[in-house]
Amino acid sequence: MATAATIQYPSLYLQHDWNQALREDNGSAWISCKQGDTSIRGTIKCLADGTYDVSEEFLVTDIHEDSITIACPRNRCKALFYIPKLEHPRRHRGSVRTIDVSPGGALAVSAGSDSTIKLWTTDSGVVRRELCGHYNDVTTCKFFPSGVVLLSASSDMQVKIWSVEDGSNPATFRGHTSTVTDTAIVGRGRNIISCGTDGTAKLWDCGRSNCLDTLIKVDYAINACAIDVAHPTVNLNHRTDTTSEREIDTQGKILALATENNYIGCVDVYSRDQICKLNGSSAFNCCVINSGINVIGGCQDGKLYLFDLRNPSLPLQNFSRSVYPITTLKSISSEELLVGTGDGCCYKWSTNEIGAEEVISTIELLGPDCDPIYDVA
Repeated sequence: MATAATIQYPSLYLQHDWNQALREDNGSAWISCKQGDTSIRGTIKCLADGTYDVSEEFLVTDIHEDSITIACPRNRCKALFYIPKLEHPRRHRGSVRTIDVSPGGALAVSAGSDSTIKLWTTDSGVVRRELCGHYNDVTTCKFFPSGVVLLSASSDMQVKIWSVEDGSNPATFRGHTSTVTDTAIVGRGRNIISCGTDGTAKLWDCGRSNCLDTLIKVDYAINACAIDVAHPTVNLNHRTDTTSEREIDTQGKILALATENNYIGCVDVYSRDQICKLNGSSAFNCCVINSGINVIGGCQDGKLYLFDLRNPSLPLQNFSRSVYPITTLKSISSEELLVGTGDGCCYKWSTNEIGAEEVISTIELLGPDCDPIYDVA
């Protein structure tokens, strides 16, 4: 199926440790601006008198210890770059694939290729607990709304529930036949949903650790999922047969499934009906739902799509900054989200359309040096 034309936006890049480089005598940091196949390169240098010299294609409009604003007038773009407030190096023995922050913000959980899950404080980085029980890469971990329970999944085909308070593992869910790629918590968490490379999305009863239903089965991998309450203007079907008394709070919920087959499938969780297929140009790695209406998906070829569930035939927006995969998305408001990419970029994107004459302005979060951003929280 044809998709709307892709808008190619420019993107500004800055040396990830620019603040350290500029502290050195005659220190310098590289800058570049790319749009399509065209790249503009330059440097920012710290002079002996404490001023800065910038290549002629760029402007530095503001600079502080932890941030710098750079513009590229030729490409009509500017970016505010932030360095990390805190860094916690070597938290894991392998790559960190997933991270989440507790509802109160005091705790974080991270996991990855070393198969361990670590619970730590966000202010000091002190590890409170190390949770062991998965046998392969942990693909996702997240807090329940209560903040005292964790949900994890792994390439070992298991989904697990953990206690934040004592580190126990009171429930393990088995039923997937290959890697479990993502999970979603239904309402307050009496039911959960998992999806995987076996092409299934499953609904589970947390109290009894059993599968209530397979919501969908396809012939290709499901890479990620997202759940939200449907907006009243989105038409959902009524279910004719009765549901299990163990199925809680599924009515009125939409499940978005990012698939390897170049589309996002949207499912009415309660009726099990597929609402629509949202088509893209390559495999979808991630997706989010905003306000129960808009579905945003990130693709392997670097394109980002915005769809309206009330008119899903073509995307409202379809844009790209580079050819690197979009690896993760995180909603931060009804109109804004954080985007992580395969070349180490993490930026804030607004779903509001940009006018033809407007300067494209972004906020960029620095830290990784070209390593993929697998998750943001």
